[in-house]
Amino acid sequence: MTKKTNKITNTLSVMQHDAYILLTSKKHPAMALCTLLVPEADSRKLDALTGDTSCQSRTMVLLNVAQKIKEELTKEKKLNTFIELAREFLNRPTDEKPLKKIITTDDVFGENPPSTELNNYLNFFQKLIGEKAFTTCGLCYSNTENSLFFVDENGGYFSDITDLDYNVETPQSNHQSSTLNQQTYVLRAALGSNCTDLIKECALNAATHNFNKLTERERSSVHETFEDQLAAAIFQVTSHIPQKEGPAIPLQAIVPQTLVVLQNAYRKRHPINVRIRRIMMTPIEHTQTQNEKSHPPQEFNYMITNARTFIGMTNKKTSRFKLTSSIPEEQQETLGMCFDLFSYYIKNQNGTGLSSANDSEYYAEIESDNLDPVWALLLPSLIAHSPFSGYANDKSTNHDAYYKTLCPPAKAQKYDRIQNYSFRLEAPNGEDNRPSLYELITSCRELMAKYNLGDIREFHRDETARGAYERRKKPHQAAIRHIWIGSYREVKAEGEKFVHTRVAHPDIICRGPLFRMGERSASFKTMSEVEEFLKVRRSSSKRAKKMYKASYPKNWSFLVATGQVNQ
Repeated sequence: MTKKTNKITNTLSVMQHDAYILLTSKKHPAMALCTLLVPEADSRKLDALTGDTSCQSRTMVLLNVAQKIKEELTKEKKLNTFIELAREFLNRPTDEKPLKKIITTDDVFGENPPSTELNNYLNFFQKLIGEKAFTTCGLCYSNTENSLFFVDENGGYFSDITDLDYNVETPQSNHQSSTLNQQTYVLRAALGSNCTDLIKECALNAATHNFNKLTERERSSVHETFEDQLAAAIFQVTSHIPQKEGPAIPLQAIVPQTLVVLQNAYRKRHPINVRIRRIMMTPIEHTQTQNEKSHPPQEFNYMITNARTFIGMTNKKTSRFKLTSSIPEEQQETLGMCFDLFSYYIKNQNGTGLSSANDSEYYAEIESDNLDPVWALLLPSLIAHSPFSGYANDKSTNHDAYYKTLCPPAKAQKYDRIQNYSFRLEAPNGEDNRPSLYELITSCRELMAKYNLGDIREFHRDETARGAYERRKKPHQAAIRHIWIGSYREVKAEGEKFVHTRVAHPDIICRGPLFRMGERSASFKTMSEVEEFLKVRRSSSKRAKKMYKASYPKNWSFLVATGQVNQ
């Protein structure tokens, strides 16, 4: 659910068409599949950003592909052989060039192309998983190549994308001059198209044999089962993002799409890895001056106090995921659908369970037997989010009225903060008394209103100062910041690193305003200071950094320690 920021980077290199084809149809699928199968590989290399806020759709495709290939190789007793080949390929000494400097086919692989044996495996995988899934894996890698991630001092994500990295020279027929085409937009649209197609296929496979595929809302009809309602929503509640060039990026509404992805994970026994960062908000005392007519809004200093990771395993007795932090060693490398959540709380605030200021009490509630992570942690964020990306042509805030037309008359729902008593990811024992899609959404909206779960923004973008943000000023029990794929081990390690790095620098100023710097962020006391920093930075980046170092020496030491700036 990451948002596009339309960053444009300058590049002078022009990629030859043959190099582009070799890169995107050969190298990137190879890199993607090898990354999926090698346990220690960096799965973030498949974390593609396109501005569509549909990161959840990619997870389904990647996890299904990894599972199918792994099962086939295990059956043939060739899994270890392939992993070694893939590991050698990923770790090979190479003279190949980075994306922005690739011009010819020689630049794509350098002097170390895939071996014949590895190529044979890749050709086999292409037939095994199908052309669309194979291509989609490569597109995830291609689009991640021009995706940029940043984190603040407390592990909160920002994102950005570049638009000019696939500038391709395409030869023309009839001896005409070659043309320059910006293939970045084509790659984004292709990824969106493939993922939405595969989501549709998954929704249809889960629907009953009575389901009649419809694409026009005017022809909607009542669907009795939850799966049929989801399928109808997947086909009918759609939009797209117009791009500067080329085809539009197709979209499906976030709630039904993510529920289809979660049901797929449950049926195929993909784990979900849920990491919750706990951010303590310490109120800053303000001394009011004589000239102040009113007291300004409360300001805070922010510090991550914990970032515990839980794995959600399928529980067939409850038809839900059950979260636990006790993970057998052999399961810690299994790829799963990963969720980064934040939980902001005011120091010493009153409350119990998910409202507690005590990390131990909070996390004990997360791991309690009755907590359904989909209902308690994930669904509120999905519903609070706008149905589509902010760049979509459909600006609707919700589609509840339309969902109502798909579903039988509503029944009263029994629920509390940690579970909806009737909601399951599948109908248990053939008795389907689950709420309809409309009932699930409306009852969750009531929950959100009761516990103030509607604002899910960790950072508010300052539209007048590009690159500037402001942290949220209200507590929140738990909200999704990002979704991707990874193993429990790497998600846990990343969270622990966030905490360790911040605790090593407890005295930095971490107020509301902040600005991206390197792959981190620089915090300020006031937004006026950010504006002054930007003003200086426009004329001299070096002078702006020198100014920040003088004003915030402890914050500068933090940036040096994390490798974002030089001493």
